[in-house]
Amino acid sequence: MTKTVALSLLASSLFSTAAVAALPADWSLAGSATNGVAADGDPAVQFEGKPTMVIRSLPAFTKGMAALNNHFSADAYRGKRVRYSAMLKTQECNTAALFMTVGEKPTGNPDHPHPMLRADNMRMRASGDAALKGTNDWKRYEIVLDIPQEAYAVTIGFYLSGRGKVWMSDPKVEVVDASVPVTSEDSQMEPKLPAGPALDFGKK
Repeated sequence: MTKTVALSLLASSLFSTAAVAALPADWSLAGSATNGVAADGDPAVQFEGKPTMVIRSLPAFTKGMAALNNHFSADAYRGKRVRYSAMLKTQECNTAALFMTVGEKPTGNPDHPHPMLRADNMRMRASGDAALKGTNDWKRYEIVLDIPQEAYAVTIGFYLSGRGKVWMSDPKVEVVDASVPVTSEDSQMEPKLPAGPALDFGKK
């Protein structure tokens, strides 16, 4: 039987006459374009009465990506297949999507604090690029990954790459059975290496 864990976004107290609302607890902004976007709750846009978060590019935006992340322990999900889904809506965006990563225990290496075990950002799937572009009305999107026994942390969220706006609402994390296919295979994370060494410097 599927176990559903609905993630709380914003308390009802955030719905006010203010133009924006603070981000909910345990959600944070990251990425290369954090100075070129605004990310917050948006009381003016809801999905079926439910609160939303939005990432929107500012006039000063030049390039890059910004994401809203939520990190949590993998303890309850090790050895299970997990589906992360959420409603997304976009307006004139270059690229927007959900993402989910599964990492190992911290190594102490600042360049790779959580070695990645699984990942899906909807753009590099075997079936093709499933990320959103342009203007799209509300629709539920999902990511399904197997959580290895060595997993330490899970990160979920959504991102905007380039200009535009993307709203997210009603996120869910569910434990599902093997009849639900994963959206990213282990092999998709492995680098595509040449069959042998490149020793002939004169070869073009």
